[in-house]
Amino acid sequence: MSRPRGTKRKRDDEPEMALCAVCHRTFDLSGVGNHQRVARRQGDPAEVGGGEGSRRGRASKEKMPLLRLTKAGTAPRRDTENIPPAAENEFYPQSNDFFPDNNAAAGPAPQRTPSPEPEPPCIESAHLPSHFILTTYHKHSGLPSKIVPLDGPLPPPKERPLAVGFNPAKPFAPFRVFADYHFTSKCVRRAESEAQIKEELDALHNEVWAGPCKLTIRTVKDMADSLAAARRMAVQFRQTTYRIEYEGRTTRFRGTHEIQFSFRDPWEVILHWLRDPTLVPYSNWFSARKFYCHGGETMEIVDEVIDEPYTAETWRQVDDELPDPFADDEHQRPAYPCVYLPIHIWLDKGQVSTKVKKHPVLMRGLWIDSVVRNASGNGGCALLAYIIMPPAVRNADRRNLSTAEKEDLVELQGLAYHGLNEHLLSSLKTRSHRGETLRFGDGVRRTGYPGIEIQSMDFQEIAAWLRMRASNALYSCPKCLVPKDWLYCLTRRFTLRTPRAMAKVVRKARKKSTKGDKEAVLKSAGLHDGKQILWGFRFSDPYKAVSYDTLHWDEGGKFGRHLWVYTKDLLTRMNRANEFNECMDQLPRWRDMDHIAAPTTIEFTEGETFLTLLKTILPGLVHLLPRNSPLIRALRALQQFRMLVGMHCMTGKRLALMKQYIKAYDLACREIDDKDFNFLKHHYTLHAPDDIRQKGTSNHMTTRTGEGFQQEVSRHYKHTSGVNAEQQMVLIDENEEVMAQLDMIVADDAERQRRAEADAEDDGDKIADPVDTADAPHWRLAAPNPKVAIGTFEAQMRNGPNSQYFDGFNMALRRHLVHSQPELQLSYESVIYIQSFRAIHVEYQSKVDWTGKRDILRCNPSFWHRPRYDCVIYNADVDPLSLARLLAIFRCTTHAGRSFDLAYVQRFKNSKWRPNTAWDGCRVVDPAPRAEFLPLEYVVRGAYLARASGTATDHYFPLDTIDDDMFLRLNNID
Repeated sequence: MSRPRGTKRKRDDEPEMALCAVCHRTFDLSGVGNHQRVARRQGDPAEVGGGEGSRRGRASKEKMPLLRLTKAGTAPRRDTENIPPAAENEFYPQSNDFFPDNNAAAGPAPQRTPSPEPEPPCIESAHLPSHFILTTYHKHSGLPSKIVPLDGPLPPPKERPLAVGFNPAKPFAPFRVFADYHFTSKCVRRAESEAQIKEELDALHNEVWAGPCKLTIRTVKDMADSLAAARRMAVQFRQTTYRIEYEGRTTRFRGTHEIQFSFRDPWEVILHWLRDPTLVPYSNWFSARKFYCHGGETMEIVDEVIDEPYTAETWRQVDDELPDPFADDEHQRPAYPCVYLPIHIWLDKGQVSTKVKKHPVLMRGLWIDSVVRNASGNGGCALLAYIIMPPAVRNADRRNLSTAEKEDLVELQGLAYHGLNEHLLSSLKTRSHRGETLRFGDGVRRTGYPGIEIQSMDFQEIAAWLRMRASNALYSCPKCLVPKDWLYCLTRRFTLRTPRAMAKVVRKARKKSTKGDKEAVLKSAGLHDGKQILWGFRFSDPYKAVSYDTLHWDEGGKFGRHLWVYTKDLLTRMNRANEFNECMDQLPRWRDMDHIAAPTTIEFTEGETFLTLLKTILPGLVHLLPRNSPLIRALRALQQFRMLVGMHCMTGKRLALMKQYIKAYDLACREIDDKDFNFLKHHYTLHAPDDIRQKGTSNHMTTRTGEGFQQEVSRHYKHTSGVNAEQQMVLIDENEEVMAQLDMIVADDAERQRRAEADAEDDGDKIADPVDTADAPHWRLAAPNPKVAIGTFEAQMRNGPNSQYFDGFNMALRRHLVHSQPELQLSYESVIYIQSFRAIHVEYQSKVDWTGKRDILRCNPSFWHRPRYDCVIYNADVDPLSLARLLAIFRCTTHAGRSFDLAYVQRFKNSKWRPNTAWDGCRVVDPAPRAEFLPLEYVVRGAYLARASGTATDHYFPLDTIDDDMFLRLNNID
């Protein structure tokens, strides 16, 4: 059909909605031009509401002082210095105009009239914490900035409001009585069959087990009816039939294909989260910038901090584009605050049985804090659907298909995959342009604009999602147009993909008259002929949303599929695999790390196993390879990169250091002559720093957060008949979700009653929690042994594993106490009792995100039938990173009744010995011949020391890869 004269064909990448430049409202493309002309002549007559942003923001600008900050290395002018007064608690709210240029990347911000500066406060009231995190919210929020001090007790955790059900007087509603709810919850958790439920109900109502039954549920149908009523509390699945009219080249796949599709509307799930008051304390409606600062009498910005997605660039750029509630022109102000609702989409297929795979689609709301979003329960991931192929595709055997039939099969798969996903996300498309106004869980009306910010998939899923060709195509990277022959190069940048540019390639290809010319154009960008799902969405760049996945890119990619395979083959050719396995078996145990005894004999499939092997491989490998081995340098550079890219808190300095590690990894890989690094997962390393800067740290992007759901999928499948399993599985998921929600409501109701009773007993006065004073010890002794006299203790230890260090222990301890505690006036006859402990819990502040962490250290002659004596880092005048091995942990009590917590340790000193290849950051230490006493207040945290193999004397490598804090601490990285 011909187009009307004068109309323009809509491009595939053009949105269906447009934003009016005058009133900042969205309209259909067909009418936005006329609306703008009328609006310019008459002005927008709409009344601007005083929403959250406008009211709070104006008050903030009028009342909050402007604080001038000092960049690191500069000093403030005394005549302009303005220090805020100290707050009453650990939070220091300040003006949102700390950084008037915090959105300079999006263009110059409108000029604002600064608030009048107050009188300079006195020095005492102006004193800031020695170091703190400064958070400045986006200008559209109207929220004041805040300071969280890091030199004292951390702020209390956010409290979740107690949930309330349909009927506060009956929190277990819609169940009639509590017994009905309790019995149903148990049956759902255990996934009992109808036969099992019927058997239990018959036994209960016939008084087989006890007296009269309190259940009103008498049959399986009664329980099903109650569950159906309860499922209305959550977002339910819909059933639809999706049809595909396919005109294939062959008769095998030509015709109409129907798919029975069960799905949840993603917008209904979003509304469920937004309206939930229990999620309000964990929700962020506006972007922000975080800074690590030094305080005192002046403020010094040390570095920018990136953690959650709302602290990254993409969210900030979207906030810049949304209407400004403080615009100078009142007609351009929105009626309600406009907020971005970023979404995380997770797709992956998983094996649920030996022959069956299922393909779930999960969604998370990125405005919810990761501690809730990445966990199970309310506010966690939501199952949207299972992607199902038509029966003709599922039943096809590729081995018996002709070339034309294989082409039809691939094309039909693509049509089904994209059609189902497009249908699934269709409710978000228009709202991404227009937004939708609703009352949020905190009672404030806002206009929400959904957008897909993060896509977590493996490369096979990414190729299908983006309608790209496979990983062996000429241009296979989903982020940029790197040629196939340049995938090995990590020091060169290539043109980034954009929706507009890729849509242009598709349009150009469709204009070609022959199939060969069309394919040549599509291959020049690594595309298939088709429109990508998100091209018509606002705030949803499908190529930028592709995110770095440590599980598939690193553990199961660069290391698991390449460097580890190469290392195994090399050891086999050198006939030294057994030596390597023996060295790995001798490594000490450590928490959260698997002990891998013979790695070359095991075929690995789990990412965590690959990660542990990568962290611990160097001490057992370095002596087996020639001097200055490029493989050692490549493994070390990959270790360094993986430690940084996996951190949950990133700074500008760490991102810059990550780029240096990428260059070192690139150079080392090029020196390995007999290994080809021209593969896609190697190249994608180049995009990791940009992904973190744009979308937050990698823990929000990794597919690892969804791998646990695959276990649920497998469990759900086992409780189905196997016929139309997806429909049965979504019903099981609905039941489990709603019963978990009811469990929370009932538990919160019990907590509410407990608090009320406690307040009544205390005459209404609330008892405050004890304060955390600076003098409180940062350690706790655990696993005690009986208290004995010092002579008995020495005799016991001289018969233990480290007996050579305990000769003269009695006299040595007395000399130590006389030297360190002269007021005790100890003599040889003074009675001293010793109580030893087999474990110690050490609290310390992590250098990663400045939060509190805990190490559990062992000093046990038989921990799980093996001696285990952990090592520690302790503070010393000569070296703040001094190392020692625990030989004994004890509390000694003197004749005067005073007690002291001490450790008997074997110190380590730096060694002059070096391995065959001294990798970057390599440190070697030697044990001291004698033991010494160490007060526990000097212990910082635990340490991991691996003995160097192939040497006659004892040398040890302190491993910095056991966790993120240790990596930063041993490498002196801020």
